[in-house]
Amino acid sequence: MEVQAEGWGNARFRLDPEAPASPDDDRIAVLATETTCTGGRPPDGREVQSVVLDETEATISVVILVEPPTGDQSCPGNPSFPYEIRLDAPLGDHDPRRSTCPPSPAR
Repeated sequence: MEVQAEGWGNARFRLDPEAPASPDDDRIAVLATETTCTGGRPPDGREVQSVVLDETEATISVVILVEPPTGDQSCPGNPSFPYEIRLDAPLGDHDPRRSTCPPSPAR
């Protein structure tokens, strides 16, 4: 699943193995990594938000949007950063899935 989010970058994520979610949780701890060049820095001081795009009986599709850094950036590789996805209801038996957002040049 893809969404257009003009002016936002995208971050991949994986479930944080140090903070596994239980069915009663309405938050999911993840380790996110931006997909655009950031000079090898985490998004400290930039806005990050998650959007639940779709929910079925089995899955929840989520995209993490990140305010892009300003100016030219090198691409030495980006560090993962901890992030908490907030859900509208407990996780239950859902499997969180990462969706993608094509990068946009301006915000």
